[in-house]
Amino acid sequence: MKSIKSTRIESIDILRGLVMVIMALDHVRDYFHINAFAGNYPENLESTNIILFGTRFIPITVLQFLCF
Repeated sequence: MKSIKSTRIESIDILRGLVMVIMALDHVRDYFHINAFAGNYPENLESTNIILFGTRFIPITVLQFLCF
């Protein structure tokens, strides 16, 4: 039997998988964050802290890797 060489780049697949995990964690945080129901969103710089802002900023930044 002949072995077929894959043309996929494994490191890109790993990076995309990591981005999907980060996005899934962002969605879980969005559903279970206690202040999300009260209108305290991570994008509102007047009422957020750096950790909460980072949980929203990082997934938005790495989302671009899923497009390519």
